[in-house]
Amino acid sequence: MSILNIIGSIVYRLPKSIKNKLEKIVFLYPQMKLPDRHTGGVHVAIIPGGATGRIEKALELYRCGVIDYFLVSGGIGRYSINKDYTEAEEYAQTLVNAGVPDNHIWIENNSTNTIENIAFSTKILVKRSQQSVNGFIHPIVITSGFHLKRTVSLLEKDIAKIRRKTPMGLSITQPYWAPAPFASCELSTWRDTPLGCGRVTKEAICLFLYRLRGKI
Repeated sequence: MSILNIIGSIVYRLPKSIKNKLEKIVFLYPQMKLPDRHTGGVHVAIIPGGATGRIEKALELYRCGVIDYFLVSGGIGRYSINKDYTEAEEYAQTLVNAGVPDNHIWIENNSTNTIENIAFSTKILVKRSQQSVNGFIHPIVITSGFHLKRTVSLLEKDIAKIRRKTPMGLSITQPYWAPAPFASCELSTWRDTPLGCGRVTKEAICLFLYRLRGKI
């Protein structure tokens, strides 16, 4: 049994009050409205690799006209199932197969963890914003609900850092977000299984360590 499963089994049995505190620490809510189409600019979905449901959610928003471009992120990490292709390349192929033009897909395929996902993706956003003739870039983070707070916090800090360096030259708005389905770890279901409890506890630990190290 993995450490994650052991922790999940312990947390699963803890009182409701402790689970309430974990939920407040980890989940990003209330849900933020997605950018209005009338704001103009380019709407870019940032999709870190690592779990199912993220591409499907991004495609749903694309078909609804919310998203213009996709920034898929993920290299070959220690948890990658396929060692022949990066997570970003697999995501990109899924998008192409679903009918997305390949020139609407931006690929970041060197990252191996969440910090790198966002750091490397931010560099691409900055470069694209400098080249854009369509106004502001509106980044929309799409990841599992329990993973949103950590991911969005990293992106907000990176954007703020760059904005301080180039206060008049960064045409990127503050991030929006949309949770992707992950049945055992949804806001409404994570308490019901040891797996969900383990995932959420891991996120709480990661958030604590990130704050300790000044990452967020």
